[in-house]
Amino acid sequence: MINVDTDQSRYTAPNGRLFIIGCPKNDIPEEVILAHFINLIGNQARIEVVVANDIKINEDFSKYEAAFIGMGAAHVGRMDANEVVSGDILARINQAHAVLIAGRGIDFENQLLEILRQRYNADRLTIAGTNGAALEQFTTGFKGVANIFIDTECSKNGPNIGTFGRLKDTNVTFGICVEEDAACVIDGGVNAEVIGNGVVYLVDGSRASNTPNMLTHNLRVDILSTGQSFTIPPQ
Repeated sequence: MINVDTDQSRYTAPNGRLFIIGCPKNDIPEEVILAHFINLIGNQARIEVVVANDIKINEDFSKYEAAFIGMGAAHVGRMDANEVVSGDILARINQAHAVLIAGRGIDFENQLLEILRQRYNADRLTIAGTNGAALEQFTTGFKGVANIFIDTECSKNGPNIGTFGRLKDTNVTFGICVEEDAACVIDGGVNAEVIGNGVVYLVDGSRASNTPNMLTHNLRVDILSTGQSFTIPPQ
């Protein structure tokens, strides 16, 4: 068994990058988004794809593998989200330039998640994915950076009512909602840029208030398109 340090008090703003991809309805993300991902991590990169127990995942992994190899990646490996961390798995994670979390129903094995968080914190590892709940695990526990919620299934009509409900029911006050043909990259936990053909909605509830009939006031929503940048607010 590999010992893992789970003391989150040591975390500061991470050195890694978080690549949030809008969840495609029927296929893998658009080529322009995957090409930006490859450009970000560099040619001849080593990529590990963490998969969920999803009926389409074998087909989707093959598509990711073909796309990344076709764009110049040196290696595309697969590991299950509930993988027991062996010496081989640890070596592959340490050698990876990027880890992509695919599928909706991610249920991480805690040790694998913590090892990925440690590398993301310490190194220039890029964590990418289409699963908002899984990606949120890489936005918590960092000193000085606000906790955020991530919605990767945002419709063309904007954030759904459940998104605003999270501002009321939790102490999280900042959200990133990504359309399926868009993505955003957060560098070092703070600086972010939008890419792709869709838009990204930023939901700021730091000044919001709620009334007994569930209405929300003073909620700010910004809509950003490709090339525009923003910063994650301080904690």
